[in-house]
Amino acid sequence: MRMIRIKMTLDRLSAFVGAAFCFVFLASTLATEPSTAEEKKGPDNSESAIQLSIGELMNEPRAFIDRYVELVGVVGDVCPMMGCWADLSESGGEQTIRFKVPDGQLVFTAAMRDSEVRIEGFFREHVLDEKQARSWLQHLADEKGESFSPDSHSGPLSFFQIEGDEAELLNSIYSLKKS
Repeated sequence: MRMIRIKMTLDRLSAFVGAAFCFVFLASTLATEPSTAEEKKGPDNSESAIQLSIGELMNEPRAFIDRYVELVGVVGDVCPMMGCWADLSESGGEQTIRFKVPDGQLVFTAAMRDSEVRIEGFFREHVLDEKQARSWLQHLADEKGESFSPDSHSGPLSFFQIEGDEAELLNSIYSLKKS
C-alpha cells in the first residue's frame, strides 16, 4: 500500500513538473514573439533603421546587405507598368538606388519625378546567373517599351536595391497610393 502511494505521488509530481515546464516554455515563447512593429527592425533588433545617405550606402554596399535602412532621396525613374519601384538619387548626385515595393502596395507615378521621398526597407543584393540576367534585362526593357537583344549581355549580373513598403513623399503635392 505504501508503494502505491509513493508511485501515485511521483506520478502527480511528474505531471505537475511537466505542466509547469509547458507553461514556462509557452510563456517564454509568447514573450519573445516579435510584434508587427518589431518585424521591421534590423537583424540586430535595433530600435530604428540605419539612417544613411545614398552616397554612404553605395560607397560600401556590402556593409549594409540585409540591414534595415532609412534614407531620403529624389525620385528619378519609376516603374511605368505597376509603379512598384522608383530609382532614387541624392539631390544633384549621380549615384542611384532602386526602392522596390510589393506590386500594388505603394504606387510611384511619373508625376512624382523630382519629388523628395523618405524610404525604409531592407538593403538587398541580387546575384543572377547569365540566363536569369538576360531574362531580368528583357523584363526591364519590356517595362519601358524598349528593345533588348539577349546577345548584348553575357555572364552573371548583380544589383542592389532596397525592398520595403514604407515611403513618405516630402514637400510634394502628390501622395503614394496604397492599394
